[in-house]
Amino acid sequence: MGRLLHYILCDSVSLAPVRPLSRIFQNGGAWLLEDSDSERALAGALWNIQVNWESHTHKDVNAIHIAAYGEHVLRNSGYDGWAEGEWSWIHNTSESSNTVMINDQDHQMKQGGGITEGLVGCDVEYASGSSGYALQNGRHQRNFIFVKPQDGKNGYFILIDEVAAILSTSDKANVALHPNSASSPTVITGNEEYEWDIEGCNYSGHPVGVTIFLGTSPESVDIKTGYKGSYDDCSRFKGKYLYSTYDTDIDGKASIVSVIFPHDSSHAVAEMNRIELPDASGAVINHGDSIVDYALGSQSETVVTFDGVSLDGLAAVYRKKGEVNQFYFVRKGSNFDDGSPSRIGFDSDADISLFIKDKHGKIISPGTEVTFYYPGITGVKQNDSLASILDSGPGWVKINVDSGTHDLQLIR
Repeated sequence: MGRLLHYILCDSVSLAPVRPLSRIFQNGGAWLLEDSDSERALAGALWNIQVNWESHTHKDVNAIHIAAYGEHVLRNSGYDGWAEGEWSWIHNTSESSNTVMINDQDHQMKQGGGITEGLVGCDVEYASGSSGYALQNGRHQRNFIFVKPQDGKNGYFILIDEVAAILSTSDKANVALHPNSASSPTVITGNEEYEWDIEGCNYSGHPVGVTIFLGTSPESVDIKTGYKGSYDDCSRFKGKYLYSTYDTDIDGKASIVSVIFPHDSSHAVAEMNRIELPDASGAVINHGDSIVDYALGSQSETVVTFDGVSLDGLAAVYRKKGEVNQFYFVRKGSNFDDGSPSRIGFDSDADISLFIKDKHGKIISPGTEVTFYYPGITGVKQNDSLASILDSGPGWVKINVDSGTHDLQLIR
């Protein structure tokens, strides 16, 4: 009671509210938030605790949660209270959350390897979570990417799940995604695109939906039923969720691309089509007005080429307006070439992760030399300091990027 009185009998004026910014906690998770004060702003969270678990902890390593347009559009198993509701499902089943499994086997641990890297404070935000030893038969690296509303187009989320099984070459990867709905989805295209009407308590007072697009072709897709717990009666129900199964390659690896696109009457879903290449898969996300995004995931170390663009990396997201690159993001890669005569992109001596939009961006570097390509470039700032130029030529500059995460500005 004494602590509650502090909120009533304050001896100073309360501070003005401040909108929270996107943040990453290495041992807990990542919160990626739209740059808006609106109650209908988009937000996503990637949950991954690295510390010792407690009695209330669930089997939810690398689970995600997404809110959009005033509603929870993707949610996990929830909680009714200790030993209440469908306790075993909620508390002890990894499939009850938005997680990845191998060969349909439950997670063996409730803590993961934490968030291993990420980029926030830019128009495309990203966090990567390691499963650690949560999976008993392999490893899972979940890459959660938030493409914020920009260029007059709607925001959405991308999952690129890197799975490495350790038991055999016939292993299967399973991805469970739980829209906040008790209804069966509308099947836009079987084994590819599914749309749900969001239900629950309808906090926003208007209809909201979510579309899940499977950029990587699954072996099978099941629509399953699982309980969602809540202290609000209107949010307790048996939900219909997506359970997709994927083959792994001869090395037990898979790279799985999924697009999660919330929508309402004011924010239409983009047109999406699948990309299927020998060494990669993904999605083309067409927003209209000649603005098109591309999301690619690859488990190989070979150069991937699609529609004139080439890259070497585990994951990439880039946008074009007509033939002109608007931004690019590459995870753990050494090359991006937009294919234009006046190249936009980079080459690096070691794998880096970076995002560049126009002349500004962020980079995660192990400490390596990077060549940046941009029309008219004359230099590069690293954290507001002009970097020493190692070499240069028309449209390119080579510098050494120190180890760590840095702001970038290309100078022209």
